Amino acid sequence: MRWMRLGARSVTLMRGAVLMGAVLMGLGAARAAALAQAPGHGVSRPSFDCHKARTLDERAICASPELMRLDRQLDVFYHTIAGCVGMGSRADLIDNQRRWLAKRAQCGGNGACLGQLYRKRIALFAPYAVKAKRIAQREECPGAETPPLD
Repeated sequence: MRWMRLGARSVTLMRGAVLMGAVLMGLGAARAAALAQAPGHGVSRPSFDCHKARTLDERAICASPELMRLDRQLDVFYHTIAGCVGMGSRADLIDNQRRWLAKRAQCGGNGACLGQLYRKRIALFAPYAVKAKRIAQREECPGAETPPLD
C-alpha cells in the first residue's frame, strides 16, 4: 500500500485518525484503541520527541510500546476536547493537565504506575472527546463539556 511508504509520522497520524473514527462510529475507546494498534499500522510514538526525553517518566514512556500508545491516545483525546471548549474552560483544562503531568512525573520510571495513571485519564476523557468531536462536526464549538477537573 502506498501510505506505508510515507514514514512513521504519517503512520502515527493515520493511527490517530483510525482511533478517533472508530470511537465516533460507536466502537468504544477500548475497541478503537485495539483497532488503531492492529497489524499494519506501524509502531506507536508518544506525543513528544523521545530524543528530547529528560525525565524518568518520559524515558519510561519512550521505552515501552504500551506507554507510548497510551500517551498518543490521551494526546488525541486531550486535543479533541481542548479544541472545542470555551476560553475559560480551556484555561481550566490546561491547568488540570499541568497538575496531571506533575502526578505523572511522580511515577518516575515506574511503568505500572504510569500505565494506571494513563488508563484512568483516558477512561475519564474518552466520552468527552467523542462528544467534543461530534459538536465540532456540527460546528457548534466552543461549548463542549469538559471532564470533571480536580
